[in-house]
Amino acid sequence: MKRMGTNWRRSAALCAVVGLTLAGSGCRGSSDDKAALETTTTALPATTTTAPSTATVLGATLDATTTTAPPSGATTTAKPKSTPSTTVSRSAEGADVSDAPRDAHTENSDNSGSLTFSPTPTASSSNAPKAGDPLEFTLACQVASDGHGQCNVHLVNHVTRTAQFPGGLKVTVTMERQGASPVQFVFAPGNVPSLQPGEAVEVEGTIDLVDQGTYTYSATTTVAWP
Repeated sequence: MKRMGTNWRRSAALCAVVGLTLAGSGCRGSSDDKAALETTTTALPATTTTAPSTATVLGATLDATTTTAPPSGATTTAKPKSTPSTTVSRSAEGADVSDAPRDAHTENSDNSGSLTFSPTPTASSSNAPKAGDPLEFTLACQVASDGHGQCNVHLVNHVTRTAQFPGGLKVTVTMERQGASPVQFVFAPGNVPSLQPGEAVEVEGTIDLVDQGTYTYSATTTVAWP
């Protein structure tokens, strides 16, 4: 009995030093002075936080924008439209000229005009067809304050032979502004290969000017009386 009491006290002292209470069996003495002591180690998983690749500020996504400046000294020139729409009407005005060039050649318009592209646009044209002229060829152009406008071209075959337009009627209107390169508009209806004796045609075409200023204009076409 004395030996068992001594062993019990030793076991109790061991429990007091370790500070652990063994579940299920408690801290009891035994005849061979052995105590079961279990140690448990728990490994905490490593946590890695990856920042998002897109930066946000107060919920707004910030996108990187790269702007490339134009090279020094570079200039950009806006060009007017060169494919105007056209409408055609025909009429009869008589033919009394027998002498006319048989080969294809360039005919200049019988008149000219001027217009001013500005917030308050203006336009004017002369109208002086020549007596005995094989091809009466006049035009009048106007423009609005936004640069859009139109030209009306009037042609009459006064020759007693059919007037032929190689490749179809094509009227080139040239507009010139002081200190600038000429601007050309080509009216090619596509359905006027010729004009019968005394027949007239009216062609209306659109224009589109870019630079403000005063322009003078005239026109040319290619014709033959084979």
